[in-house]
Amino acid sequence: MNKYHKLSKAILISGILLIAAGVLLNQWTLAHFLSDGKIESAWKRIIIWGFDLVLIASGIILIKKRRVVSYKNILLVVLSTALSFLLAEFSFRALYPIVSPIDQLFGKPELFEPKPYVMYGGRPNYEKLNKLGYVEEAPSKTKPPDEFSIFLLGGSTVYAGNPTISKLLENTFHNNGFPNVRCYNWGIPASTSGMELARIVYEIYDYTPDLIIMYNGGNDLMINLWADPRPGFPFNYFIYENNPLLEKDVAKYP
Repeated sequence: MNKYHKLSKAILISGILLIAAGVLLNQWTLAHFLSDGKIESAWKRIIIWGFDLVLIASGIILIKKRRVVSYKNILLVVLSTALSFLLAEFSFRALYPIVSPIDQLFGKPELFEPKPYVMYGGRPNYEKLNKLGYVEEAPSKTKPPDEFSIFLLGGSTVYAGNPTISKLLENTFHNNGFPNVRCYNWGIPASTSGMELARIVYEIYDYTPDLIIMYNGGNDLMINLWADPRPGFPFNYFIYENNPLLEKDVAKYP
């Protein structure tokens, strides 16, 4: 009887814990710890309250069944606990999906994509990006004979701006009597010098540039403090270097 009494007590405690979890893990508690203080999405609130109701209902059932100690009730405790954890796992995955480092950094995952050798780049022809995945005009495959081409590489400082550094530089040449100068923007947010060296070899070289400018510094110094610890490496590159086949189709490799 002592063994059954202990089992009954364990079932009672499990039921109380499930009810307590259902009461405490409400939308206000989760909003306080996991977001900016509020959960505005209606379907997210429905998921939270549905999960809470399942926890509370499971706890009540366990408490009511605690005096009838049997293998069936023990199995009920195990299944209820397992089901609660599974619901919690799927609920939190739906509410707060796992986001890759690239997506976290840019906040717009569809704008950038992984690329071989250079790690990542812009998605071609998406929003303001050109057919090569960079901002502004893309160079032509056949370089005009009188064109003096400048390729400007860098991070977000080169990528962003209105106007951009590349456009300011090109306009400066034009305003000073050099209309044949073209400046191509090859900036990508969070880019490091190592990534840009790869871009020169695998992307820019075939366009026969006359001048290449690399605008670097901050990313090379800072990224190794919070991502890949090796200076000059892209952030979290140690993850990607162990998975070299970022593209399933080898024909997409340079």
